[in-house]
Amino acid sequence: RIRTAIMNIVYKKSLRLSASARRQATIGEMTNLVAVNAQTCCELTTYLNILWSSPLQITIAIYMLWSYLGVAALIGVATMIVFIPVNLMLANRTKKLQTKKLKIQDSRIKMMNEILAGMKVLKFYGWELSFKDIVLGIRKNELDFLKKIGLLGVATSFTWTCAPLIVSIVSFASFVLLDENNVLDATTAFVSLAL
Repeated sequence: RIRTAIMNIVYKKSLRLSASARRQATIGEMTNLVAVNAQTCCELTTYLNILWSSPLQITIAIYMLWSYLGVAALIGVATMIVFIPVNLMLANRTKKLQTKKLKIQDSRIKMMNEILAGMKVLKFYGWELSFKDIVLGIRKNELDFLKKIGLLGVATSFTWTCAPLIVSIVSFASFVLLDENNVLDATTAFVSLAL
């Protein structure tokens, strides 16, 4: 409903734009606002509760892990903190590439609209192949950015997938190595992994 409402608002606003405002905002930008940005705003509602629930969940989990692993729980948390700069760097890079890709996508949509609007002239002068090459060049740039975004997505997914494994290994190794009386039995391991 939120996505539909945002799309409706943007569409109504685009119909009320003055002539000078229409020259500043391209059809590609408006299409992106309706298609992409409305979905992004919709996804925001899902993640708003994380702002208050994450610190609470983390605090409770660390407290409960402390009762099973002791100091090793804090070493595991420190290991997790090491992953934060890596993920922030990947996220910032993805955001920059996404912005550049959207600009290229806007230019491609604008070019396609101009081509469709001037189809008679293009056919009359035989410029189809020239404009085809221009559009394909823009599309190639767009696909290059999509490939880079995809690779960064894979790197981000890899770090998020490996982080729990690495944190568990470091925590359990610390637990066993810190005190010779510590024995990693099934109860400690499974409860700690669940937390």
